[in-house]
Amino acid sequence: MSGGDRSGGGGGSGGGDGGADCASLRARTLLNSPVPKVLETLQKDQVLTLDLLTHGPHPIVVARADQEIAGSITFSGVAKLVGCMREGWKFIGLVISVDDGECELEIRLRGRR
Repeated sequence: MSGGDRSGGGGGSGGGDGGADCASLRARTLLNSPVPKVLETLQKDQVLTLDLLTHGPHPIVVARADQEIAGSITFSGVAKLVGCMREGWKFIGLVISVDDGECELEIRLRGRR
């Protein structure tokens, strides 16, 4: 199952004040490749931790529920999200809905390290 881009923000990895861009980064997307045993435990308004994993040459953003990987995050602004995470910004995925094997998340800023 693949996720869709329901981006409400994000964008590319442009220049300018990266801190201001990171502070305002917010997007909606579907959880990609959801792990069935974790997906069935997710509930609306649950907060998932987003982590950056280096897997080969490209980083992967994963969402975790209680330290278990729930799936990965992709959307049009994922490059900006990765850049912000590399700079020490922390993000969460708020569960908007879980329905028929899909999970919609809102990516939000949690803060800085």
